[in-house]
Amino acid sequence: MNSPGFPSRFLKKLNIFQQIKIGNGFAKHKRLWQQEAAILKWSYGPAHQHLKSWIKYDRAKRIIASQLRIAKDDVIHPQHTIGNLLFKEFIDVTKSENGPKINPKKIQFNEEKIKDYYLRPTLKGLEVGEVLTEIYHNNLLIKIYYNCKYWVAYTSIWVVLMGGMAIIIANAIKELSYWL
Repeated sequence: MNSPGFPSRFLKKLNIFQQIKIGNGFAKHKRLWQQEAAILKWSYGPAHQHLKSWIKYDRAKRIIASQLRIAKDDVIHPQHTIGNLLFKEFIDVTKSENGPKINPKKIQFNEEKIKDYYLRPTLKGLEVGEVLTEIYHNNLLIKIYYNCKYWVAYTSIWVVLMGGMAIIIANAIKELSYWL
């Protein structure tokens, strides 16, 4: 498996962190994001070690309920949660465990029809699950460490970019004043 090295892998994770924490990207509309995040955290966690295995829709509802510590019947619009994950390319869907993946545009997301589908996280979904697991970890010290790591990196990149822009603008003004 070709995995990207330190800079590109870390920058991908930093981009995911930014989309989650800053509130743009895939965490922009928060209504169903908690449920989506619950599935993604579970998919990266120790409970899901067989990455090639598929789960049924009903199991996905139970996972959401257990991750959010709510009753299974209190899960809000799980079919929309699954639909969001599918359109964001965080999961794949199929009709049978050995069947081909289904094109998201061909799926009807109502409660009755989606019960027959099998779900599996994609590599992109696992990456988001990894970042979610790090920044919302149960251990407070680990949670603080990863949040600080990402915030410092995020802030440092912006400081370097703004500093570079200031230098370029200052040099341009200096050059312009020389010609005037």
